[in-house]
Amino acid sequence: MKKFILPIAILLAAIILGGFYYAAVVYKQQSIERQEQNAQNEKIEQDKKTALYNCIAEVDNQWASYIESVKGTSLANQFVHGITPAQQAELDNCNNEYK
Repeated sequence: MKKFILPIAILLAAIILGGFYYAAVVYKQQSIERQEQNAQNEKIEQDKKTALYNCIAEVDNQWASYIESVKGTSLANQFVHGITPAQQAELDNCNNEYK
């Protein structure tokens, strides 16, 4: 019986150490996957912010061009400083589409 104690102890130690090693590898893999997912989510959020900014800039440019084109006409008197309801509707469309 004493002949089997050392091999059994070595075998149990190897199984326990192997279990710890496996758990560490699994945890590391999960951590890497979480980091990749977080990076992907950050990129998606950044892309949404960029798209929203571009949409708003495009609306502003379109309205600036329109206002410039109607200067000196009877339509020019209809615009007051600030944001028009139509422009607000287009900006709301940008916000709804990219948020």
